Amino acid sequence: MRHRIVLMTVVLLLSTAACSRDPGDVPDPQAQPAVPGESAVPPPGSAPAVLAPNASAPGVAPVDTRSTPRSGVTPTTAVKGMPVARDITATGFGPYAIGAGQAELATAGLIGPVTTDFRGCGSTTGTSKWGSPALFFTKGRLEHVKVTTESIKTTEDVTIGAALSAVKAAYPRGTELVTGRSGAPGWYVTSGDFALLFRLDGDRVAAIEMGTASTLPITFTDGQGC
Repeated sequence: MRHRIVLMTVVLLLSTAACSRDPGDVPDPQAQPAVPGESAVPPPGSAPAVLAPNASAPGVAPVDTRSTPRSGVTPTTAVKGMPVARDITATGFGPYAIGAGQAELATAGLIGPVTTDFRGCGSTTGTSKWGSPALFFTKGRLEHVKVTTESIKTTEDVTIGAALSAVKAAYPRGTELVTGRSGAPGWYVTSGDFALLFRLDGDRVAAIEMGTASTLPITFTDGQGC
Protein backbone atom coordinates (compact mmCIF):
# COMPACT_ATOMS: atom_id res chain seq x y z
CA MET A 1 0.00 0.00 0.00
CA ARG A 2 2.79 2.36 0.87
CA HIS A 3 4.62 1.67 -2.40
CA ARG A 4 1.45 2.36 -4.39
CA ILE A 5 1.05 5.81 -2.80
CA VAL A 6 4.65 6.74 -3.67
CA LEU A 7 4.24 5.58 -7.30
CA MET A 8 1.03 7.57 -7.76
CA THR A 9 2.72 10.69 -6.35
CA VAL A 10 5.61 10.44 -8.86
CA VAL A 11 3.20 10.02 -11.81
CA LEU A 12 1.20 13.03 -10.68
CA LEU A 13 4.32 15.25 -10.49
CA LEU A 14 5.52 14.23 -13.96
CA SER A 15 2.15 15.02 -15.46
CA THR A 16 2.08 18.47 -13.85
CA ALA A 17 5.62 19.39 -15.24
CA ALA A 18 4.67 18.31 -18.76
CA CYS A 19 1.54 20.43 -18.75
CA SER A 20 3.38 23.57 -17.49
CA ARG A 21 5.95 23.70 -20.44
CA ASP A 22 4.90 25.86 -23.40
CA PRO A 23 5.18 23.90 -26.68
CA GLY A 24 6.48 27.11 -28.40
CA ASP A 25 9.46 27.56 -26.06
CA VAL A 26 12.87 27.65 -27.87
CA PRO A 27 15.85 26.12 -26.10
CA ASP A 28 18.56 28.55 -25.01
CA PRO A 29 21.39 28.68 -27.60
CA GLN A 30 24.55 26.96 -26.58
CA ALA A 31 27.92 28.68 -27.08
CA GLN A 32 29.72 27.25 -30.13
CA PRO A 33 33.50 26.95 -30.27
CA ALA A 34 35.23 29.25 -32.72
CA VAL A 35 36.45 27.69 -35.96
CA PRO A 36 40.07 28.47 -36.79
CA GLY A 37 40.45 30.72 -39.87
CA GLU A 38 36.94 32.15 -39.73
CA SER A 39 36.13 35.68 -38.61
CA ALA A 40 33.59 36.34 -35.97
CA VAL A 41 30.17 37.38 -37.27
CA PRO A 42 28.31 39.98 -35.20
CA PRO A 43 24.91 38.94 -33.92
CA PRO A 44 21.87 40.12 -35.95
CA GLY A 45 20.86 43.72 -35.25
CA SER A 46 24.23 44.79 -33.78
CA ALA A 47 26.05 47.84 -35.19
CA PRO A 48 29.12 47.16 -37.37
CA ALA A 49 32.48 47.92 -35.87
CA VAL A 50 33.94 51.30 -36.99
CA LEU A 51 37.67 51.92 -37.15
CA ALA A 52 39.03 55.12 -35.66
CA PRO A 53 40.48 57.66 -38.13
CA ASN A 54 43.85 56.55 -39.59
CA ALA A 55 43.43 53.17 -37.81
CA SER A 56 43.85 49.87 -39.65
CA ALA A 57 42.15 46.55 -39.37
CA PRO A 58 43.91 43.98 -37.18
CA GLY A 59 46.88 42.46 -38.95
CA VAL A 60 47.08 45.27 -41.57
CA ALA A 61 49.91 47.82 -41.49
CA PRO A 62 48.64 51.39 -40.93
CA VAL A 63 48.75 53.79 -43.90
CA ASP A 64 50.35 57.19 -43.39
CA THR A 65 47.80 59.60 -44.81
CA ARG A 66 49.90 62.68 -44.11
CA SER A 67 50.95 64.54 -47.26
CA THR A 68 54.64 64.50 -48.09
CA PRO A 69 56.18 67.98 -47.77
CA ARG A 70 57.05 69.42 -51.15
CA SER A 71 60.64 70.34 -51.67
CA GLY A 72 61.38 73.73 -53.15
CA VAL A 73 64.10 76.20 -53.72
CA THR A 74 65.86 77.17 -50.53
CA PRO A 75 65.24 80.88 -49.87
CA THR A 76 68.20 83.18 -50.06
CA THR A 77 69.74 84.34 -46.80
CA ALA A 78 68.35 87.80 -47.47
CA VAL A 79 64.78 86.51 -47.53
CA LYS A 80 65.35 84.37 -44.42
CA GLY A 81 66.72 87.38 -42.57
CA MET A 82 70.11 85.80 -41.96
CA PRO A 83 72.65 88.14 -43.56
CA VAL A 84 75.84 86.91 -45.15
CA ALA A 85 79.10 88.48 -43.94
CA ARG A 86 79.09 92.15 -44.82
CA ASP A 87 82.65 92.09 -46.14
CA ILE A 88 83.45 90.83 -49.62
CA THR A 89 84.46 87.20 -50.14
CA ALA A 90 84.67 85.08 -53.29
CA THR A 91 81.09 83.91 -52.70
CA GLY A 92 79.61 87.42 -52.47
CA PHE A 93 78.78 89.80 -49.65
CA GLY A 94 75.78 91.04 -47.69
CA PRO A 95 72.62 89.58 -49.22
CA TYR A 96 74.28 89.19 -52.63
CA ALA A 97 75.54 85.63 -52.43
CA ILE A 98 76.60 84.01 -55.68
CA GLY A 99 73.72 81.72 -56.69
CA ALA A 100 71.00 83.77 -54.98
CA GLY A 101 67.66 83.78 -56.82
CA GLN A 102 66.77 86.87 -58.85
CA ALA A 103 63.07 86.57 -57.98
CA GLU A 104 63.78 86.25 -54.26
CA LEU A 105 66.09 89.27 -54.24
CA ALA A 106 63.47 91.29 -56.11
CA THR A 107 60.73 90.27 -53.67
CA ALA A 108 62.95 91.33 -50.77
CA GLY A 109 63.48 94.74 -52.40
CA LEU A 110 67.25 94.20 -52.73
CA ILE A 111 67.62 94.87 -56.46
CA GLY A 112 66.37 97.40 -58.98
CA PRO A 113 64.63 96.65 -62.31
CA VAL A 114 66.43 93.92 -64.25
CA THR A 115 67.44 94.45 -67.88
CA THR A 116 67.62 91.25 -69.95
CA ASP A 117 69.61 91.05 -73.18
CA PHE A 118 69.09 88.83 -76.24
CA ARG A 119 71.03 86.01 -74.57
CA GLY A 120 68.75 85.98 -71.58
CA CYS A 121 71.37 87.50 -69.28
CA GLY A 122 70.02 89.89 -66.67
CA SER A 123 71.73 92.90 -65.13
CA THR A 124 70.75 95.40 -62.44
CA THR A 125 72.12 97.13 -59.33
CA GLY A 126 71.78 96.41 -55.65
CA THR A 127 70.59 98.86 -53.03
CA SER A 128 72.55 101.94 -51.92
CA LYS A 129 72.78 100.44 -48.43
CA TRP A 130 75.16 97.86 -49.92
CA GLY A 131 77.09 100.25 -52.15
CA SER A 132 74.84 99.82 -55.24
CA PRO A 133 76.87 96.90 -56.66
CA ALA A 134 76.41 95.83 -60.28
CA LEU A 135 74.67 92.44 -60.39
CA PHE A 136 74.53 89.98 -63.27
CA PHE A 137 72.16 87.00 -63.49
CA THR A 138 72.18 83.80 -65.53
CA LYS A 139 69.02 81.68 -65.68
CA GLY A 140 67.57 83.59 -62.73
CA ARG A 141 70.61 83.10 -60.46
CA LEU A 142 73.21 85.64 -59.38
CA GLU A 143 76.49 84.80 -61.13
CA HIS A 144 78.63 87.92 -61.01
CA VAL A 145 78.88 90.87 -58.59
CA LYS A 146 80.92 94.02 -59.17
CA VAL A 147 81.69 96.63 -56.50
CA THR A 148 83.06 100.10 -57.33
CA THR A 149 82.47 101.99 -54.08
CA GLU A 150 84.89 102.46 -51.19
CA SER A 151 82.16 101.79 -48.62
CA ILE A 152 82.52 98.03 -49.07
CA LYS A 153 85.77 96.18 -48.31
CA THR A 154 87.04 92.62 -48.48
CA THR A 155 87.65 90.44 -45.45
CA GLU A 156 91.33 91.33 -45.85
CA ASP A 157 90.55 95.08 -45.71
CA VAL A 158 91.15 95.77 -49.39
CA THR A 159 88.94 98.57 -50.77
CA ILE A 160 88.52 100.47 -54.01
CA GLY A 161 91.60 102.66 -54.53
CA ALA A 162 93.99 100.25 -52.80
CA ALA A 163 97.44 99.86 -54.36
CA LEU A 164 98.29 96.68 -56.26
CA SER A 165 101.08 96.01 -53.76
CA ALA A 166 98.51 95.98 -50.94
CA VAL A 167 96.32 93.56 -52.89
CA LYS A 168 99.24 91.20 -53.51
CA ALA A 169 100.21 91.35 -49.83
CA ALA A 170 96.64 90.50 -48.76
CA TYR A 171 96.18 87.80 -51.43
CA PRO A 172 99.67 86.44 -52.21
CA ARG A 173 98.35 83.30 -53.94
CA GLY A 174 96.62 85.26 -56.68
CA THR A 175 97.66 85.45 -60.33
CA GLU A 176 97.82 88.37 -62.73
CA LEU A 177 95.39 88.56 -65.63
CA VAL A 178 95.37 90.95 -68.56
CA THR A 179 92.29 92.04 -70.48
CA GLY A 180 92.26 91.47 -74.21
CA ARG A 181 90.79 94.88 -74.97
CA SER A 182 92.85 97.44 -73.10
CA GLY A 183 95.64 95.40 -71.64
CA ALA A 184 94.68 96.59 -68.15
CA PRO A 185 95.84 94.16 -65.45
CA GLY A 186 93.81 92.40 -62.83
CA TRP A 187 94.66 90.29 -59.79
CA TYR A 188 92.74 87.00 -59.75
CA VAL A 189 92.26 84.91 -56.57
CA THR A 190 90.42 81.58 -56.45
CA SER A 191 88.65 80.05 -53.46
CA GLY A 192 87.25 76.65 -54.33
CA ASP A 193 84.60 77.02 -57.03
CA PHE A 194 84.51 80.80 -56.60
CA ALA A 195 86.90 83.66 -57.17
CA LEU A 196 87.74 87.30 -56.51
CA LEU A 197 89.01 89.63 -59.20
CA PHE A 198 90.61 93.00 -58.50
CA ARG A 199 90.26 95.08 -61.64
CA LEU A 200 93.04 97.69 -61.77
CA ASP A 201 93.38 101.16 -63.21
CA GLY A 202 97.12 101.66 -63.33
CA ASP A 203 98.30 100.28 -60.01
CA ARG A 204 95.08 101.03 -58.10
CA VAL A 205 91.97 98.90 -57.57
CA ALA A 206 89.10 100.22 -59.71
CA ALA A 207 86.62 97.40 -59.08
CA ILE A 208 86.29 94.27 -56.97
CA GLU A 209 84.40 91.42 -58.60
CA MET A 210 83.03 88.12 -57.34
CA GLY A 211 81.75 85.08 -59.23
CA THR A 212 82.33 81.48 -60.20
CA ALA A 213 85.92 80.50 -60.89
CA SER A 214 84.93 79.02 -64.25
CA THR A 215 83.42 82.21 -65.65
CA LEU A 216 84.93 85.21 -63.86
CA PRO A 217 88.34 85.21 -65.67
CA ILE A 218 86.60 84.86 -69.05
CA THR A 219 84.41 87.85 -68.22
CA PHE A 220 87.54 89.86 -67.48
CA THR A 221 89.85 88.77 -70.30
CA ASP A 222 87.28 88.54 -73.12
CA GLY A 223 84.67 90.99 -71.89
CA GLN A 224 82.04 88.26 -72.06
CA GLY A 225 79.22 88.63 -69.58
CA CYS A 226 76.69 86.03 -68.50
